[in-house]
Amino acid sequence: MARTPANTDTSTDIVEAAVQEPVRTKTVIIQRPAGNQDIGQFLGFNSVSGVFPFDKPVEMPADMVDYFRAQKVVETNPGPDGSPVFSYVNQFHIIDA
Repeated sequence: MARTPANTDTSTDIVEAAVQEPVRTKTVIIQRPAGNQDIGQFLGFNSVSGVFPFDKPVEMPADMVDYFRAQKVVETNPGPDGSPVFSYVNQFHIIDA
């Protein structure tokens, strides 16, 4: 009796490569935070990364824009009685160009 070696695929099916949809992009402006002297902000998302300049229109993948617009940080301020009051603010200020 002949044996077929393990991990040998004897099928002849041809599988077509998946067609990748084009990436939807948005033109946006990343606003410079007050007091920041840097030329831009390094951002990375999936396979896209780089330094995006402040205060200039840049083209970014729409998913990346949506993700970074949703990022929040906690800001603490004193309340009327001196106890801390916490509020959420945008981590990045990204506006449509």
